[in-house]
Amino acid sequence: MTRPLRIEFSGALYHVTSRGDGREDIYLDEEDRELYLTVLGEVCDLFNWSVHAWCQMTNHYHLNPASHYFDAFLPYALYG
Repeated sequence: MTRPLRIEFSGALYHVTSRGDGREDIYLDEEDRELYLTVLGEVCDLFNWSVHAWCQMTNHYHLNPASHYFDAFLPYALYG
């Protein structure tokens, strides 16, 4: 069964999450966490996005970005 289509419109808020393979840690250390936030900031500038909330845990993260071009942003949010 496929997932329902994502509703997209300018200014929409989304919940984006990603977890490590086998629930393994995705950050090696505090520098990794800071690097992720730096890259996220660059991607937000590139796509004119704003992140309303985020949470970084050892093996996953959550983002609440506001949309302008969601399909273009999502691969960067998930994979950098």
